[in-house]
Amino acid sequence: MKHIRYTLFFLIIFNSLPTDALWAQPACLGEQGSLKWLLWENVRDDELDDLTHLHTFPNQPDAFEVVSTIKSLGNERNVTIEGEEYISVDYGSYYGSMIRGYLRVGQSGNYTFNLTGDDEARFLLSTDDTRGNLVQLASVTDWTYREQYNKPTESNQTSVAISLQANVYYYFEVLQKEHSGGDHVEVKWKTPANTTTWENIPSNQLFDYNCSFECDPVGTPCDDGNAATENDQMDGFCNCTGTPVNKSSCVGKRGEIKAMYYLDISGNSISSFEAAEKYPLMPDTVEVLSRMQGAQVDREQYGTKISGFIKVPVSGLYQFNVTCDDRASFRLSTTDSPDQLVEVSYSNYSNEHQHYRYESQVQSAVNLSKDNFYYFEMLHRQGTGGDRFSAFWRTPFSQDTLWRYIDQTYIYAYECELACIPEGTPCDDGNNFTKDDQYDDECNCVGTPCRGSDCDDSAVAPDFVETSSCGVSEKVSNTAEDTWESCTMSPNPNAGRGNSHWIQYDLKSVYLLTESHIWNYNVANNTGKGFKEVVIDYSTDGTNWTQLGGIHQWNQATGTVGYEGFEGPNFNGVSARYILITALNNWDNNGLCSGFSKITFNATDCLQMGQSCDDGDANSVNDRYDEHCNCIGEGVGFSACGEENLVQENIILSKEDYRAMTTIESKAIVNAGSNVTMTAGESITLQAGFHATAGSTVRAMIGNCESESVALVDNAEALGFSRVADESEDLTEAVSLAKSDKSTLAPMDVGVMGLAVFPNPTESWTTFQFNLPRQSAASLCIYTTEGKQVTCLVTNTIFSEGTYTKEFPAQRLAAGMYLVTLQTEQEVISKRLIVIE
Repeated sequence: MKHIRYTLFFLIIFNSLPTDALWAQPACLGEQGSLKWLLWENVRDDELDDLTHLHTFPNQPDAFEVVSTIKSLGNERNVTIEGEEYISVDYGSYYGSMIRGYLRVGQSGNYTFNLTGDDEARFLLSTDDTRGNLVQLASVTDWTYREQYNKPTESNQTSVAISLQANVYYYFEVLQKEHSGGDHVEVKWKTPANTTTWENIPSNQLFDYNCSFECDPVGTPCDDGNAATENDQMDGFCNCTGTPVNKSSCVGKRGEIKAMYYLDISGNSISSFEAAEKYPLMPDTVEVLSRMQGAQVDREQYGTKISGFIKVPVSGLYQFNVTCDDRASFRLSTTDSPDQLVEVSYSNYSNEHQHYRYESQVQSAVNLSKDNFYYFEMLHRQGTGGDRFSAFWRTPFSQDTLWRYIDQTYIYAYECELACIPEGTPCDDGNNFTKDDQYDDECNCVGTPCRGSDCDDSAVAPDFVETSSCGVSEKVSNTAEDTWESCTMSPNPNAGRGNSHWIQYDLKSVYLLTESHIWNYNVANNTGKGFKEVVIDYSTDGTNWTQLGGIHQWNQATGTVGYEGFEGPNFNGVSARYILITALNNWDNNGLCSGFSKITFNATDCLQMGQSCDDGDANSVNDRYDEHCNCIGEGVGFSACGEENLVQENIILSKEDYRAMTTIESKAIVNAGSNVTMTAGESITLQAGFHATAGSTVRAMIGNCESESVALVDNAEALGFSRVADESEDLTEAVSLAKSDKSTLAPMDVGVMGLAVFPNPTESWTTFQFNLPRQSAASLCIYTTEGKQVTCLVTNTIFSEGTYTKEFPAQRLAAGMYLVTLQTEQEVISKRLIVIE
């Protein structure tokens, strides 16, 4: 792609000030003869504007050096270029810098300035002592050596003559961006007394800028005063912001978002990218970003999707801006749900920091509320040539109008992503005790167990003891990663306990509890945080609590590796679903952080296992308690249509033929080797709890119960599906086609809107094929049977007339039945999707 550079020349006249203002001192005037060279590290990109768009610019540099004139530091060496002697300087790589302060000349008259720098630099001087009136006087867009005052390719190194008034303070800034290799920045001048030679600006005419920025640096721990948040951090603009404890399960790690790349995409628009078969759930590669800027794939003809959440620290109006090559769309939801997305910025080709090339880049400001999560997506379409994308914002808390990258302080990962990342792609499974993490063939990020120095994470204890992935260890380590602690007293679920340090366990079902075992807080040299005097409550409903015995005293941990804990109280067979453990104090005898490492309970589902019972169903025999304390019997078959509606509770289906005139509802169990057929006139519902064991066959069909009809389900490995809809459809063939090529899918009628799901039922990748008889804005979404949206593969996207396919990783869904819905302005079509284990 060809770039054209335009150069603008300005003649600037600095007017004289009234006599009574000549000696007025700026509020931020600092030490005479001393300046700070401010440094921002790890600024990876080439352009100087990458520095000025940083979240921490200009008030929070990573470091600074003190200089006495407008000249950066570094190791110098002499070089000769075409007979000319120059100075080469090297300080570091991948950084940005700024020198700012005040200039006060001793003699009124015309001054000319010269700028040298590497790689890119700018010199700006204000018409007075304020930053708001800065004017750029000189620039270097490539690089120069120090004392190379007139590089042929740099026409703006030297300023026009500037009239300055003696004893007046003028604010200035010098900006520089370094990539790699040599680097420096320096400003010299010619004065009314010396119009021939470039010379250093004397230190006695320079003054430091001494208005310190009083906000704590980004990431500084703080307390936002909200007990419902955790991991509170300063954002760099004096805002303390934490992560709500009770957030959506889809909100993931702070400061990380995923960019998913889809290679070999045809077309040249965002819409063509959205129409691609592999979008959005079959990316080719993925990377983790700490801010909304990329890309790293260096390819052509691809698309990018980034999704996540934004959480703002201040309520107010926010404006968004996107730049890119070739096209990008930034979309923000009005809630934390993906189904409320609205485009807030769109750009065709634009330079990295070209914010106003198209009207669509800067749309209406959006009103966002403090501490709410807002879901976002950014789509990027790359054709040929250079490629990049960036998203920026202007906020009510930044105190200026600069566009800044949306920083990691305000973004969170999207954890409900259904996209299946290719097997072998590197990832982070979040486990310090694994290495070589990568996605497996089931789309899960997993690593190889490791120990000590073999692990990738340096924080792993060197004496970590590896155990079998299926084994249970009776020992704990002495690291903080192996503990739980509470550092904020909060309202106890048992209201009588008040605010306290507590933990509640939900066992998900009522169990009969007996012995327990406890491992107290075992962090080396810090075992005083361990629970000391403890009360234990139990409940079957989480509301009505019973105290177990009196006050229990827990032993202090040893703080050593291999700590085996101690025997806890015996629950003596009480029935409980909820266990509540409350610390009255800790071994440090203070009200600060308290916790422990581990606790186990011995539990029994049912003391009457195997005993006779009555399940209340006259159509079952040999009723017994099973291992889950359920009373179930063996079902009796119905070979005739003697029932209008047949209801099967928790029984074992041992007969092969079950029939009803109208409906069948079943929560039954089909054992391995059993062949069961169900026939009903209107509907058959396999309810939650229905279980077909591997090796069994279940046939469910709609039709006259006195005649043979086509099977709706025939799957000897149908484990875990919960419902089958009342639709006469032959899925026997669909199951057999699951192992064949998808080209066997019949072509659609081009004249009508259509939708097909194949294979169905499925336990892996599934193809959705849909036809549009005319150009339409279409959405293709998946819903639960209760109507809750699971995900959308297409959202209000314009499609031309034709047939399209989308690939879907059904293995990412829980087993059960779902609805696949195709919607246009004219019509809605829904098809069932049955996911099996």
